[in-house]
Amino acid sequence: MTAPVTEAAGVAPRTVVHTAAVAAPAGLCFDLVAQVERAPQFFATHLHAEVAVGDDGRESVERWVLLPGGAVRHWTAGRVVDGEARRIVFEHAGGRPPLAGMRGEWTFTAQEGVSDGSGAGGLTTVRLEHTLSFADGTSATEAERAVADIDRGGPAQLAQLREVAESHGRLTGRTVRASARALVPGASAADVHERLADAVDAHGAGWAVARVADRALVLKRVPGPDDRLGAVTARLDLGQAPEGVQVTLSAAVTAAETGPSPAALGRRLPAVVNRALLRLTEAAQAPRTA
Repeated sequence: MTAPVTEAAGVAPRTVVHTAAVAAPAGLCFDLVAQVERAPQFFATHLHAEVAVGDDGRESVERWVLLPGGAVRHWTAGRVVDGEARRIVFEHAGGRPPLAGMRGEWTFTAQEGVSDGSGAGGLTTVRLEHTLSFADGTSATEAERAVADIDRGGPAQLAQLREVAESHGRLTGRTVRASARALVPGASAADVHERLADAVDAHGAGWAVARVADRALVLKRVPGPDDRLGAVTARLDLGQAPEGVQVTLSAAVTAAETGPSPAALGRRLPAVVNRALLRLTEAAQAPRTA
């Protein structure tokens, strides 16, 4: 619970803390948050992340997430990951009014001698802290709304983590991957990237898309309420070669418990990926229309 904001000469920073008990080992919980590039396959709201590490060990994380209704939000945050202490400190670059900035911390504490009752190996207390600083001129009402957003979002993040961590073995066991490669001859990576993006926009209903410079497109299927596939992700990577552009399509499918078996998916997915890549590269080579 957080104390109410009062009118003052500016609004003081606010710290909001949420915790959750997760029936999974602390190391796994930490890895699921730290390895943000792997999150989209199992975390429903995650679309894509790119991590760059500076000379000082500080990471810059560019993230794309799905909002209710299918819209995509994109931002960059800095973070420091301490694997030994199982702590992740993050700070968002800049801020959107009424926020001037936001920083926070994840910690993962193993409950020694406490069993989760499943034999899976541990119970972990996960703590998520956010500290909000407010722009000049922010009213108490605006600050309360920002804090309320965190009070909704923090527990939702922890709930997603709990769900994924406690079912991680089942999820990975029901995930199948495949990839294919094709050449678009005599083309530039920038042109192929634009044409592929246009093709996805024209024919990709039901897919959320992250555009990564001129070198990749990342897609995630937004499932319907009765979808038998828990998650479908795909990535188109482009590489400039002397003879043209190499396009690699990689896909991963996680079947729901009521969906097809991993063996059945494994037999079908390579052919599906090859057909999809063929259609996309044909679109990338089609003559432009006025």
